[in-house]
Amino acid sequence: MKFMNFSRKSAPGIFRLGCVFGDTCFDITKGIAEGLLEFPRAVFTIEEVLQVKDGLQLLEQRLSTLQKSLSGIQSCFFDMADVILHAPITRPQKLIGIGLNYKDHIEETKAKTPTQPLLFGMYANAITGPEQPIVIPPMSHQVDYEAELGV
Repeated sequence: MKFMNFSRKSAPGIFRLGCVFGDTCFDITKGIAEGLLEFPRAVFTIEEVLQVKDGLQLLEQRLSTLQKSLSGIQSCFFDMADVILHAPITRPQKLIGIGLNYKDHIEETKAKTPTQPLLFGMYANAITGPEQPIVIPPMSHQVDYEAELGV
C-alpha cells in the first residue's frame, strides 16, 4: 500500500495522511475522524502512524477491509491533482548523510577514496517533498547537484 503525507491545495499548511486506493486516493485522517476507519488515535502524518505499536500493519489491515460502498465514504476520496504531496518523513529524530560514497563522486571531487564512511549530519529543514522547491540559503555561493535518499 502506498501512503502519503499531503495537503489540499486550498489549505497547504494543513497536513493529512492518505493512501492510494484503487484508481483514486483516500484521506485516512478524515476517514478516522468520521468513524469510517478504526484506528487507535487520530493521525495526520506517516510519522504519527509509526508511533503507534504495529501502526502500519494495523492501518493496512483496516484499509484492506474498507469498502467503497460504505455510507459517507465518498467524501474521503480525492484526486491527486487536488493535493500537494509532502515528504514521507518530515521531522526525523536524526538525519545522517554518507559522503563520497560512490566512485564517480570521488573522481569528480578529486578526493581520495575514504577507508571508512564519512558521516555528516543534516538538518530536518533540508527535507523537501515531491515537486516542492529546493531552498538555497542566500549565503550559499556554490550548490552541489545531488540528492540524498532517506531510509
